[in-house]
Amino acid sequence: MGDVLVKRVRLALAVVAALGLGACVNPFENTYENRIAVVDSVAVPETVVVRRRFAVTIYSQGPNLCWKKGPDSIGGTNVDVDITPYDQAYVGSGACAQAIAHFTHVVTLALGARGTGTIDIRHRLRSVAGGDSLATITRTVVVE
Repeated sequence: MGDVLVKRVRLALAVVAALGLGACVNPFENTYENRIAVVDSVAVPETVVVRRRFAVTIYSQGPNLCWKKGPDSIGGTNVDVDITPYDQAYVGSGACAQAIAHFTHVVTLALGARGTGTIDIRHRLRSVAGGDSLATITRTVVVE
């Protein structure tokens, strides 16, 4: 009888704990939207080896510490690549620390033909007036 009572008490405590923890909601959950990143700078090697992987590093920033690094979109061909980095904008109602957030996007590529490759990085230019615009940073790579 005692073992059954102990098991029931443990089960009841587990249910209460699960319900109690389920009530704790992260105020930042599901309150983000992907936005094309504001790019600060880009690092691309000058020369790469055909079909060998190399890294393109993109440094971006968000206007406050609630922003998070987002995904990267990659498209193009064997020698011409388009990269669009995204950062995630906090669109919730909570307060955010007012400091610039810095993110590092690392995209691994391999170009498939010798010659000159082009890497276009699409990014957003912030405007104080609120009318952000899109721009492209282009880097060329010698593929040996």
